[in-house]
Amino acid sequence: ISPIDIFNNNTIHDLSLLVKNNRSASTVYQYGDYDESKNDFFFIHSGNTGSEAYLPLVKRLDRWNMYCVEPYNIFNSNKRIHGISNIAKKYVEFIRPLIRSESIVIAGWSFGALVAMEIASLLKNLNIELVLIDPVVLHTDEEKDIWRKLNQAEHTQKYLENSPIFENFRKLGLIDRLIENAKYNCADMENFVPSYSGKNTILFVARDYIVDNNKEDDKAELRIKFNNIQKNKVYNGIENHVQVIDKEILPCDHDTWFNKKPLDIIVRTINEKISFY
Repeated sequence: ISPIDIFNNNTIHDLSLLVKNNRSASTVYQYGDYDESKNDFFFIHSGNTGSEAYLPLVKRLDRWNMYCVEPYNIFNSNKRIHGISNIAKKYVEFIRPLIRSESIVIAGWSFGALVAMEIASLLKNLNIELVLIDPVVLHTDEEKDIWRKLNQAEHTQKYLENSPIFENFRKLGLIDRLIENAKYNCADMENFVPSYSGKNTILFVARDYIVDNNKEDDKAELRIKFNNIQKNKVYNGIENHVQVIDKEILPCDHDTWFNKKPLDIIVRTINEKISFY
């Protein structure tokens, strides 16, 4: 059972049937039925979420056959793949048999955006457009040092255990795997050197970080410093690897793009800017 099953089968009876039928998590989740008149749209999971994270967006996009590559390293922890480039190679194996249209969209949020970039570089002969939601590409030693401090084990564990984003992983008893996976994801992002694909790209960047003075946050100063570094990057550091055809600034922080205002911007932009349906 994967986290999206919690959304789609939210009664004890329905979930018990899944368990009874030995339902296992799929490598690629398909949202809805296939329509041969539509092109294909592939989401790549973020660092610590699966296909459930994109549901608010998927529900408002109906012009494509929509899929999501699920987090292989969470559901196959004994066969871990290290490095974003290696993960992308594995995911190409999953995606390629499902491609049934001449043109495809590949999209990702955060960690998933980086994997999406790499997949596009491996599928250079296909007509691909990229949709990247707040990718973080670390270039300087200063960035990497702050990144390591922000993602120290104790802080990451607290974030994964308490953030509502990961509620369905908690229900499935997967928090320990998430914590272990997050440690490796942070290292993968720190060591990531993007390949060049030159694919047309729609970039969404989150630029809001509000310090809540009523909430204890011993990393607030570091977060502000890191966020200010990102603000000074015109295209989040991806401009030498893809062709950015549109950039939209979202009124949210990195983890809340699925709230109404930023989501409205994302939906409108995708519908207006993707050159093929």
